[in-house]
Amino acid sequence: MSSKVDCYIHKMKIIFKLILLVAFIQSCKKGPSKAETAESLITPVDFLSDYKFKSLRIDLVYDQGHSPSPETINNIKSFLLKRLKKPEGILVNLKEINGIGKINISLEDIKEIERKNRTYYSKENSLACFIYLANGDYSENTGSNNILGINYGSTSIVLFGKTINSLTGGIGKPSYAVLETTVCKHEFGHLMGLVNKGSGMVTSHIDARHGKHCNNPNCLTYYLVETSDVVSNLLGGNIPDLDSNCIKDLRSNGGK
Repeated sequence: MSSKVDCYIHKMKIIFKLILLVAFIQSCKKGPSKAETAESLITPVDFLSDYKFKSLRIDLVYDQGHSPSPETINNIKSFLLKRLKKPEGILVNLKEINGIGKINISLEDIKEIERKNRTYYSKENSLACFIYLANGDYSENTGSNNILGINYGSTSIVLFGKTINSLTGGIGKPSYAVLETTVCKHEFGHLMGLVNKGSGMVTSHIDARHGKHCNNPNCLTYYLVETSDVVSNLLGGNIPDLDSNCIKDLRSNGGK
């Protein structure tokens, strides 16, 4: 009888250890935090209107050697203040990081950088946004037409600083601040719901071939603006702006 009891106890100890091991493994798995889950519920109207959020806080995280120019920061703030109803203002928090040391950066790499370095999340009456200025190129680049920036999620943007830097500063090239500003404003346009990406069109102006972009080649939300092909249009130093159709869309969704 004693041997049967001992055997039973031994089995139960093994089962208990297995349960603990499974629980430990599950606890180590990284799922989205409550803040990250809440961030996924942000919509373009939250950016544009002051119905829920009265201010905007921006985490601008950059790899060493790729700090944003002061001109870019001023340009972005001016652009947002012109289009967003945020009566309590817009705050930009700068943070330098070491980066991940990769030449080609994937979206998963970018999300991991955000998880480790994002300070602000949307709460109470303050909206939050994350911008990462990376010392690298996008891993999804194909051919010679390189991606300069993308938006992902509801409140996140990445600019590929290494790619931007390679296309600026020389003879026949735009300045770094002009190209950096242009790409960042373009990606913010998407977070604001352009084109037909949460801010409905008052008049149809979507580029059917390149979806979520404006069909006006002179507009900030034209598809080439987020690629290296935009460089030839910036040689005069003029940063593209939103056209009248895009502005109407933003105003109809609560913006200025």
